[in-house]
Amino acid sequence: MKNKSFVIVELILLVTAIVFAILWIKYPDKNYEPFTVVPGLFSGVLEVIRRLSNKGKDSKSKISIVDKKEDKIAEDNLNKKTSSITVNEIVENINNSAPFLKEEMSKKYNGIRVKWTGYLKSAETVDVDRVRVNLNVEKNKIVGDSIWFTEKIKKIPEIKTLPKESKICVRGVIISASGPGISVTLKPIHIEIIRDN
Repeated sequence: MKNKSFVIVELILLVTAIVFAILWIKYPDKNYEPFTVVPGLFSGVLEVIRRLSNKGKDSKSKISIVDKKEDKIAEDNLNKKTSSITVNEIVENINNSAPFLKEEMSKKYNGIRVKWTGYLKSAETVDVDRVRVNLNVEKNKIVGDSIWFTEKIKKIPEIKTLPKESKICVRGVIISASGPGISVTLKPIHIEIIRDN
């Protein structure tokens, strides 16, 4: 409503300036200059004020539209069926395959949708706004099957203060698997911090 008022006042001032400019051209002997310049000046000032007051709002609305789209995609992905395959099964299948087929075997799992729970082993920043997280499949294991994923910190801000071995459930899509590395890397769709009481 405030912006509408600004626009209406600007239009009135602009029309006033144009009318007096035409009169000035038609009757050059009379001085219509103040009536032309003053409304034009006020119109310009109002336009600057209107743009400054809208500057933050436009960027916020664009950000919220992008976030809503990402949330909708994530929600759609959540509703798709997940596989019951485990990290251990994937690692064993890769390691038990013929040496020549190991690389092909590790790629065959890409794109499978899973929901796994693990225990926080490590978390490190990848860049300014993302974190790479490693979860152990079994609690209190130093070496064992693990899950890796990278996510924006703003989506899981708790990661900054979570203690080691915190329980985390990740629903996502497999993007790589390593038999020798006894790990699977996910592209996360939904992450849940599970607080056991």
